[in-house]
Amino acid sequence: MGSIYLDQILAPDRNNFALLRLAASVAVLISHVVLLSFGMPSSEPLAGVTYYNLGEHAVNVFFVLSGILVTASLDRSSSLAGFAAARMLRIFPALIVCVLLIAFVLGPLVSALPVRAYASDANLFEFLWRTMSASTGAAALPGVFANNPYPLVVDAPIWTLKYEIACYAVLVALSAAGMFRTARRLAIVIAVTWIPIAALLIADYGRESLPLDHLARFWLCFSFGMVLYRMRDRVPLSLPLAALAAFIWWATLGDAAERIVSLLALGYTVVWLASLPAGALRTWTNRTDLSFGIYIFGWPITQTLIWLSPGLPVLPLEAETILITTAVAYVSWSLVEQPALAMRAGVVARIEGWRAKSSTADLARRVH
Repeated sequence: MGSIYLDQILAPDRNNFALLRLAASVAVLISHVVLLSFGMPSSEPLAGVTYYNLGEHAVNVFFVLSGILVTASLDRSSSLAGFAAARMLRIFPALIVCVLLIAFVLGPLVSALPVRAYASDANLFEFLWRTMSASTGAAALPGVFANNPYPLVVDAPIWTLKYEIACYAVLVALSAAGMFRTARRLAIVIAVTWIPIAALLIADYGRESLPLDHLARFWLCFSFGMVLYRMRDRVPLSLPLAALAAFIWWATLGDAAERIVSLLALGYTVVWLASLPAGALRTWTNRTDLSFGIYIFGWPITQTLIWLSPGLPVLPLEAETILITTAVAYVSWSLVEQPALAMRAGVVARIEGWRAKSSTADLARRVH
């Protein structure tokens, strides 16, 4: 039997991308439950074993898969405006609903402040703006979770969304500049971005990560997925190559190179896993995408359970968090995310209509 190539599994019914995103979101949830229970980043699964802990590995997977899927989405889009509208509809409706529920339903219930003091506190409005805009996940709400083991932070995972959006912007800029038209131009993109990123991440090994480090890490993951998609007819997916990637990763454990090798090795392995048969799970996850809802709702749900039951052991806390967050994510998918995605065609059509009218008006002015 010949090798399977990436371009052969890009149709949703031939890959497990949705299932893998779901698995990654649950991994983030599990990792964060441990963090929030003990209050120490060193307690997260795989911390100290590999450079990235379990939740960080899962976020890296998100960015690699996003690089593949978003680049494919850009290829299918009739315009950059339509592409941007589609991306924003995938992120912001659910994010806005999540933030409003946290700020105006959960916050007043769990805050140590009286409702009037809570509602008039300037931190409430700062939380709304900074979190809805995806600029940070560290914004606090007045009197909320102040005594939890990991205090005050209400919805930390949102911090990665600004980097996701930044990757979209770079992708659009590269496409508009024609950098994907030939293999040579693509090679230039890889060389110009990956070499400085590798140098930066290796030089900063062992230090506290700064925003530039995060951007470098996420762009490396995203652009790796982008390159895999652009070379999709030449990317074989096989167990021997996945095993080789895992071996190279293992050989770099504890070394500065692991910070880079792990991103590429895990990224390739996950894409290979996407090619394996998954039966009904593949069908269900293609139809019902809970990954984003789990990602943005999991942290505040865990913090609330800890607030309600201080000292609850980790395993029961994990089980309760997974059950409740999955249910909330299903509601989010059914009532917010799926309807927002259904609006995409109409929004894109309106944008194209406005562009056509604007072009017609410009032409008329030039004629007269």
